[in-house]
Amino acid sequence: MPSKPATPETANAPDTSAPGGIDHPPAEFPARKAYPVEEARGLLGGISRKSIYDLINAGELRSVLIAGRRLIPADAIDELIRSAGQQPPRAA
Repeated sequence: MPSKPATPETANAPDTSAPGGIDHPPAEFPARKAYPVEEARGLLGGISRKSIYDLINAGELRSVLIAGRRLIPADAIDELIRSAGQQPPRAA
């Protein structure tokens, strides 16, 4: 069966079908409402896992436990970044 001709809208569009014609989601996903600790680390510049838990335990970073998984709400990450510019550096 011949393929459909490309239209101006689809000429440069990425192929979103997997082998066998099964569609898969695009490479970019919309922002999430919460992130696992490992992904939150990346969003915070690659800080250590220990640093994340130190921030949680100190009450500086909110987290939630859902089905046994520790998640960091996206707005908590934003709040931490905002507040970091307003506080003196923490002692080591």
